[in-house]
Amino acid sequence: MRRSFGGVSSGEPVRQRPYIEPEQKGERRLSLRKEAELPFFIAAYHVPCFPHEDSFALDVLNLILSGGKSSRLYQSLVYEKKVALSASADYSGFNRDPYLYFFSATASPGTPISDVESALYRAIESLEQSPPSEREIQKAKNQIESSFIMGLDSIYVQAMQYGMFEMLGGWRLLDKYLDGIRNVTQADVVRIVRKYLREENRTVGILIPTKKGKE
Repeated sequence: MRRSFGGVSSGEPVRQRPYIEPEQKGERRLSLRKEAELPFFIAAYHVPCFPHEDSFALDVLNLILSGGKSSRLYQSLVYEKKVALSASADYSGFNRDPYLYFFSATASPGTPISDVESALYRAIESLEQSPPSEREIQKAKNQIESSFIMGLDSIYVQAMQYGMFEMLGGWRLLDKYLDGIRNVTQADVVRIVRKYLREENRTVGILIPTKKGKE
């Protein structure tokens, strides 16, 4: 980078105003009636992004809850309780401003969406009574690290990564990310569940199916 771009003069730095979102004080809910085959549920929780110290545990938690068909959400809602056809969680910590942690599920035919919602919350709450094992945590860490490193085989991905980390505070933060993932503990995962995945910190949306022409 120095060889290719070191001689290019930098411009005036762009001043970034910190984005501070007011703390949410209670659950918000909305519903949408629309032509669809099955009910759908989504919940979004306010969470921080990288390089916040909690972002690493959120990344690990996300893999534990939603890293494929062996994940906790899929096993609980789809295989065991059979209340959902699909269940997933989505956290993307690489945003300049605080973001959201999404949980969603599609109800099985004949299952009330309220049952799906309750089952998902119980799966989240169970992390406090039955914390992820060291094996689960290490598996998630390995998946994150291997995916991150293998992505760097591509010059395109390398350029995207450097640009992304530069946006987040400096390209040297790239090394901090994997160190943060490696240092996540079981206590960290339980702590962030209690800290962020709270009723008063979420907004819930429900899709209620209607017949054609009945919206």
